[in-house]
Amino acid sequence: MHGTHPEKRPIGYARVSTYGQTLDSQLEQLRKAGCHGRNVYREKVTGARADRRELNRMLAKLAPGDVAGTNERPIFVA
Repeated sequence: MHGTHPEKRPIGYARVSTYGQTLDSQLEQLRKAGCHGRNVYREKVTGARADRRELNRMLAKLAPGDVAGTNERPIFVA
């Protein structure tokens, strides 16, 4: 993990499982929740795959005080 942030930094993760699906609605919901730019991690990967590179990148960048979430709800406060 990286250094402590003085305020809660919203970090989002969006995923679809097939290339025929779009991330647009999830990304819009994350934007409305305050997640922007580099703080949004996205990927198109099947749920059956254990290797989710973007999810792992997001988790590695979390610092105390960050709030990580999906388009539906916060996952946890680091």
